[in-house]
Amino acid sequence: LGVASVRLYQDSLFWKRKGARDATAWHADLWTVPLSTNHFVTVWLPLHRVPAEGGSPLYYRSRGEEEEQQGGTELIIADLPAPGLTGVHHAPLEEGDATWHHGWTLHGAPPLADGEEERLAYTA
Repeated sequence: LGVASVRLYQDSLFWKRKGARDATAWHADLWTVPLSTNHFVTVWLPLHRVPAEGGSPLYYRSRGEEEEQQGGTELIIADLPAPGLTGVHHAPLEEGDATWHHGWTLHGAPPLADGEEERLAYTA
């Protein structure tokens, strides 16, 4: 990271239960962090296998996608297709794999597909 120290802000468990039909809306982690910094990363670790199809992996949108979507104007999150309908992901992921993203990276996740057991992930 090229820094003298690293501070852990928080850690969380995110559990999508079997049958839950809720998506995780597009968001950037730094929207809700009470720190005045741009030096912020999040690690997302699945605690079991997350398949590419139906397993509700995190989807990411790049700055280029945002600018293309909005013609270079301010991004309006409500106008974006839902996570899973647009964006890229890194699935399949195995237990203990990790993805990292910057605090301003726009990301979200679709709901679990019918038949998927659950999804549990640790973040820090």
